Amino acid sequence: MKISQLIREKAKKNPKIIVLPEGEEPRMIKAAETIIREGFASLILLGKEESIKSKARELGVDLSNKIQIINPKDSEKLKEYAETYYQLRKNKGVNSDEAYQLLENSLYFGA
Repeated sequence: MKISQLIREKAKKNPKIIVLPEGEEPRMIKAAETIIREGFASLILLGKEESIKSKARELGVDLSNKIQIINPKDSEKLKEYAETYYQLRKNKGVNSDEAYQLLENSLYFGA
C-alpha cells in the first residue's frame, strides 16, 4: 500500500475539517472534488459563493450541498476574528481597522 493510500485510510477513520482559503481557484475546486469523493474530511471553501459554484459548473464539478462555502467579507465571524487578531497583534503595531481589513482576506480568515 502506498503512503498516500495509508494516510487517506487513516484520515477516513477520524475525519477532520479542511479549510481551503482560495476557494475560487480551479485547483482548489478540483481538490474539493477529490476530498468529497474520497470522504476523508468535511470541507469549507472560502470565497464568493456564486463565483465558486459557477467555476465548479465550468469544471464539471458537483459541489452541491456537500461543502460549506463562506465568504469572509459576509461572515458573522469576521468581527470576532478581527478583534482576536487585533488583540494578538496590537503590540506589533496593528490597529483594529487593519485587523478587520486583513481578516476580510480569505488567507487570513482561513488561518
